[in-house]
Amino acid sequence: MATSTCFTPKLFRHESLEILDKETLARHVVVAYKAPPAAVVEAVANSLAKRNRAREFLTSSSPCANISDIVDMCASAPVGGNVSRLDIPVRSTLYDFQLDAVESVESFLDADESRGNTFIVSMPTGSGKSGVIAYVAQDRVGDAGDVLLLCPWDALVTQLSDDVGARFWSHAGVDASSMLAPVRLYPSTARGEIQSAVKPTIWIMTLAALVGMAAEDRRSLEARLQTVIIDEGHYEPAPSWAQAVRKLGKRTLLFTATPFRNDVKYFDVAEGDSFHYPARAAIESGRLRTPEFHSISVDTPQSFVEQLTAFVEENLNDADKIIVRCATHQEIRRVVQLLQQAEQSVLGIHERFTAEDSSEGLVAKVPATHEARYWVHQNKLIEGVDHAEFRCVALYRSPRSDRALIQQIGRVLRGAHQNPRALVLGISGDDLRRVWDAFLSYDFQNDSSVSSIRGILGLASGRHFYTSGTFRLPLDIENIDPNELRVPRSFTVHELPASATDPISLLLQMLDTSIGETDGEKVGSPIVGEWTRPESPTIAWVAQLVYVSEQSPILARSSFYDSSLKLVFFAVTGSRVYAQPAVRLDFVGNGFRTVSPDVLRSAFADSNGTFTSVSLKNTDLSSTAERTRTQTAVSLSDLAPDLGDYFKSPSTITGTVNNVALDGEKYGSLRYVGFSKSRIREHGRVSIDECLNWLAQIEAALLAHVTNVDHSIFSRYAEIVSCGDPVAQNFLLDLDAATMEEYVGTDGMALNLTDICVDLVSDSSLKLFRMSDNEEFECSLTWSGRRYEFTSGKLDSEFSSPVSRYGSLSAEISDRQAFRLIVHDRHSPDELMQYVDAQFVRPRSSMALSSNGSGVVLDGLLAGAALSAVTSEKGGAVVASTWTQGSMFRLICEEIKAGTLFGERVSADSLVVCDDDSGETADFYVVDVTNRKLIAIHAKVKAGSGGRGASGLHDVAAQAQKHLGTMRPGGRGFDRKKMAARWKKRWTLLEGSEVPRIQSGHDAATAAALVWNALRDPSYEREVLIATAGILNKNKFMPSARRGTPQALQALYLIQSVWASAGAVGARLRIVVNE
Repeated sequence: MATSTCFTPKLFRHESLEILDKETLARHVVVAYKAPPAAVVEAVANSLAKRNRAREFLTSSSPCANISDIVDMCASAPVGGNVSRLDIPVRSTLYDFQLDAVESVESFLDADESRGNTFIVSMPTGSGKSGVIAYVAQDRVGDAGDVLLLCPWDALVTQLSDDVGARFWSHAGVDASSMLAPVRLYPSTARGEIQSAVKPTIWIMTLAALVGMAAEDRRSLEARLQTVIIDEGHYEPAPSWAQAVRKLGKRTLLFTATPFRNDVKYFDVAEGDSFHYPARAAIESGRLRTPEFHSISVDTPQSFVEQLTAFVEENLNDADKIIVRCATHQEIRRVVQLLQQAEQSVLGIHERFTAEDSSEGLVAKVPATHEARYWVHQNKLIEGVDHAEFRCVALYRSPRSDRALIQQIGRVLRGAHQNPRALVLGISGDDLRRVWDAFLSYDFQNDSSVSSIRGILGLASGRHFYTSGTFRLPLDIENIDPNELRVPRSFTVHELPASATDPISLLLQMLDTSIGETDGEKVGSPIVGEWTRPESPTIAWVAQLVYVSEQSPILARSSFYDSSLKLVFFAVTGSRVYAQPAVRLDFVGNGFRTVSPDVLRSAFADSNGTFTSVSLKNTDLSSTAERTRTQTAVSLSDLAPDLGDYFKSPSTITGTVNNVALDGEKYGSLRYVGFSKSRIREHGRVSIDECLNWLAQIEAALLAHVTNVDHSIFSRYAEIVSCGDPVAQNFLLDLDAATMEEYVGTDGMALNLTDICVDLVSDSSLKLFRMSDNEEFECSLTWSGRRYEFTSGKLDSEFSSPVSRYGSLSAEISDRQAFRLIVHDRHSPDELMQYVDAQFVRPRSSMALSSNGSGVVLDGLLAGAALSAVTSEKGGAVVASTWTQGSMFRLICEEIKAGTLFGERVSADSLVVCDDDSGETADFYVVDVTNRKLIAIHAKVKAGSGGRGASGLHDVAAQAQKHLGTMRPGGRGFDRKKMAARWKKRWTLLEGSEVPRIQSGHDAATAAALVWNALRDPSYEREVLIATAGILNKNKFMPSARRGTPQALQALYLIQSVWASAGAVGARLRIVVNE
């Protein structure tokens, strides 16, 4: 049974062989291959049969005309070598390209080990890669050692274990009873499994499990191994995986479906140590389906599903299945829901789905089998799904990387013998066909090796140059002079992790990881030193040159590499690191924290107070508020602040500082501080000594931490704060009314919630209630470490929007961050802050909560009124001269006729006109010619006597801010002719109602002219009046505001927001509330 594995498989596929004499063939071949004659002849027969050759040679005695060719090949073939477990007939079950792969692998494994230690086999998904792995694993395991199979994730382990142990062999018609079943290893059970194994074994585990193994167990496994086989699939190799495999020190076979440059970078691969079977060849030979690309134009999940089902109906058979890819679990939920409504059998798969979701066709894991026709996922079906019934992939959202896209397309390429066509459906503009063609070209060239950066470095640094006006000597890579280096004065500042006992080593390790993930290489060894000066902080430092190649950013799809020499520089003090990384490092993942903005302000402790530029980010997200602003001036401190500055936080600021040079001379410089990324920068590149002297002065200022740096520039802006362990206390939904109306429930009613400002039940859950029937909707807030995510499966199931581009209501709320929170740090429960737009902030309120406090007295903005008789905003249906009793509209008109408006005098003959309807700019306009006053009124009424929160106030405040454009001085926001035409008509917004819009007896043209003239006349006082009932109760709200309760803080922020917006157009604000 045993034969040499060093024979040349091409012997059994020789093109010139026609009819062979059994004894002659056996006599010549058995000597070279040490195999029983019958086994050799049977293998030849099977191989020739695959090429449609006659098998009559088994009984024929005719001589072979080309037997000398066989003799020559047999003579040149090596004798002996490793002993194979498998019969030659088993080998003959492989296809030609699989045999070529096996032959290449065997040549590598039996060759001199002085070359590289890794061999790459590249074969597209579905072409038979698992068969090669199965053959090599079973053939190699034996007395010489065990075989270890490694996969990137769990599902592939299960699949490959079945392929190697049984499935491949049963499909090939081979008795699998003599095959070894792979043994699964876990870190927790590895020691027992390895110690109890007495026979040669094929082990199998995930790469993560190998990384997580105890060192002792890994050494025990290593002692048993002969060969390591990695089925990488489409995954790019991770540095930690490669490091763990390299430590085993065994010959390694890396099988990949989409070859990638880093395969060579992470493993010891010598030139030529690879086998490649291109996807183009597999398609042309009929091993894989030919993908056909189609596109549809969609902007919502609804239109996508409609066009998808129509496409499937027209192009696929009933037995064909479809993979649908989405970008989030919310999109999956929505697409599944729409497919179910279209009466399609569908399954949604995402790890965030729970057992409670199963009733909606949503599961967390990929089932082995399922009757669903549509399988909807995000990443779960990119690997490990190898069923020929999947013939179409529909991409509602394409993967971010081309590699993942090719991987996804590969899921539908199996089964060419059943149907040679695979369908790929994408969104117009995704350009999927071009990506596929680019992959085929890349794959066909098999560029699985990369030029040595050392060679490039030798060319770049090994010559003398005259450039930039100076003669330059070559860089001595092996002996770099630190005095030659120039460091840019631009550093990010990070707090050291508490566990960092050797920060320099940790930083260098992080650098190694980063370089491993890019096309770069370290140049020379790190230069390490320590800087000390009297009365200055001691600084440990390290410098490392790196040579980095990056894809040129000016090219969209073409390839051209820009290469450059960069300096990585770290300066470490007692608690901080100043980093000039030059490449991207994962500081957050390694436990570093950015320095808080209030500490960074201390970098200006030596400033003379002159700040020349500031970039501001607004924490007021109302529709009329600007999002960002950049200001420059000779001295910003001399500029007067505006009302909105209290909501804006500095993201960057530049000011003058006084530095001291190494020789003791003082000099002024412009210093830039970026608060969001914790960056400090000044102009110029300096020597290492000069740089460390500069950093020592900054560190001394930060150590002093002058929290109240006496610069008025900071007191006018909101304070961005850090919150390491946030606990949410109060939630305010910040969706505008128009968006909420787009989401319709299963009962056909638009989304309308009882209270959009609610306290959390716990720090992660809250409840919202529907207005119509008080139905409860459980919602959750999850802190991801960077931002809060909002989810509510029940809301998503109940409400949907046919026009939203988001996958669900939860997705829209979460992606837009359409909520505001009041939070505290778990370690400081009394220090409340606001979470808005994915950042924590303390707006500097300009409002005083008591008459003797600094700022604008809140009593002046809130007008308390007896409003118990007001039960509705517009009243009931009526045909009359005014609105029904008990309505806010009726009360406003009666107040003005009585010569007062909620406590302030107005002329009884003032213009009163109602602008309320679907296109309104205000509910009422009032023009008091006698007192030179123009008032825009916005009304909102809820049941009850009002509370202390922001729920109802949010809607009417947003309405007032939205229409402030009509109150701009000069009348440019007011269309006089259009308004006159509107106001001629009667108010009919309620069905069955007719009320004159103009309540003061003026005609429409005169009314429009009065408003227009008031806007143009600078002597007129402009006022925005928000008239509410049942929303805020002044007697309840003021005590809560003084205590700083979460709900009251939300209301205060809203009040200040609308006040600042009104002030921006020169208008006064008053808010009428219950008392």
